[in-house]
Amino acid sequence: VYLGWNREGLALAVDVTDDVLSAPQPGMELTSGDSIRVIVDSRAEPASTLDRGEDFVGTLAWVNGSPAMEREMGAVEESGSEPQGRVVRAADGKGYRYEMLVPWSLIRKDPSQRPGWVREMRLGLAVYDDDGAGVKGAEELGAGVTTPTCIPPWLCHLTLLDVSHPARVAAAVAA
Repeated sequence: VYLGWNREGLALAVDVTDDVLSAPQPGMELTSGDSIRVIVDSRAEPASTLDRGEDFVGTLAWVNGSPAMEREMGAVEESGSEPQGRVVRAADGKGYRYEMLVPWSLIRKDPSQRPGWVREMRLGLAVYDDDGAGVKGAEELGAGVTTPTCIPPWLCHLTLLDVSHPARVAAAVAA
């Protein structure tokens, strides 16, 4: 799992080892086949539920030779920003890299908080695998990512470091 951020948003990449690509079932949710589900709780202190205006939930899969994205949560503001995703086959043919960019406007309504001084948030990730017999479960980073109602305190704690300022990095690491 790779994570970074810039002025556009939060970027995530996940390398998945998988010898059989099984696309989601036609007419079913993307998690019915090989896919990833990402949850971002952008608030510093988690609440008992996700906030439709400040959090993001989305799924990315490879469907008919193209990436497909479902945004379950993350309100689109006037800018019309949408999450972006792509899926790339590994060079050795034994896996995939899923890449997703979640624009700040979907997870932080206040432009001064993109990322702003609040660098704490929570992240959840589920990797679904179907080798032809249906999805039997998922590997999770954080807990409850595969449930219909996520519990934010169960997600992984995430701190965004500003590596453009070495003194800030040293202070954050020392804390």
